[in-house]
Amino acid sequence: MPSNRYLLNKVESKAREITIENTPAILTERFPHADVNVLKPMLEAIADLDRLKALRVRASLVPHKVLFFTFI
Repeated sequence: MPSNRYLLNKVESKAREITIENTPAILTERFPHADVNVLKPMLEAIADLDRLKALRVRASLVPHKVLFFTFI
């Protein structure tokens, strides 16, 4: 049976993966003509899940796509 730590790591890993996928998707929906593909490697370089989640929230609130890059 897997340990609690193992399960926690799996959950955190999946949450990180989903957050990295969703953040550019949010920006694409908000700014359809922007090329946000350059973001994925930048987001993948961030290890802190809380920071990634905060960036996802900012993606939904930022008034202009260029401003989002200032938060990374």
